[in-house]
Amino acid sequence: MEEPGESRLGDYLVRIEGDVLHCRADGEATVEIAQGLVRRLLQVKERHGRYFILGDLKDAGTIGPAARRVFVDFSVRHVPLAVAFYRANLMVRGVNALLVAAANLLGKQRLNVRHFGTEPEARAWIAAERRRLLTPDE
Repeated sequence: MEEPGESRLGDYLVRIEGDVLHCRADGEATVEIAQGLVRRLLQVKERHGRYFILGDLKDAGTIGPAARRVFVDFSVRHVPLAVAFYRANLMVRGVNALLVAAANLLGKQRLNVRHFGTEPEARAWIAAERRRLLTPDE
């Protein structure tokens, strides 16, 4: 069941938390899901001028070629400040590594992506990256 502020993209649950898009993946990332995530990320970026991604990948499935293209193309044109994934199995981590490598190869800056075992660890890292990246040097 959805909580207030949550929406569904197929079997994916998405929640916007300020400048963070939190997604709980469930099954295959289809091109429709990828396009829906990109639309929501653009909304966050338009509202805040930046965006972070927090992803629960415990139940994530495969990512089809068209969806991979959507994710890589978007990441190259609209680089997130940080991406924290958690609870990803080895297969999902491998696919993510390939996607990040493709985006890094095609883009002008490297993606700031980390994997964590738990949601609190991932959230703490996002908070630390926000402070590090958005606090002016003294």
